[in-house]
Amino acid sequence: MVLGALAYSSAKRRALGEATASVARQIIETFLILLIVASVVFHNDLRTVIVINPAPTLLVLVWCVVAYAIAAVRAWRRLAS
Repeated sequence: MVLGALAYSSAKRRALGEATASVARQIIETFLILLIVASVVFHNDLRTVIVINPAPTLLVLVWCVVAYAIAAVRAWRRLAS
């Protein structure tokens, strides 16, 4: 969850123009999101965990990815205009 918050915060700063939209910043954001995805996908007994506790397992992943995607799209739109 912390990794997602860092990626979202960085993307939001890009969208608001508070930070430069450098390639390094975007690579770090993407790496943080990939770490979140990897932490869920490479979990031991993923199917069992999803059946027993689906909300904590998938909710964090979906919440972080969707929030980052919204902030990143807003940043890209700002750069395009």
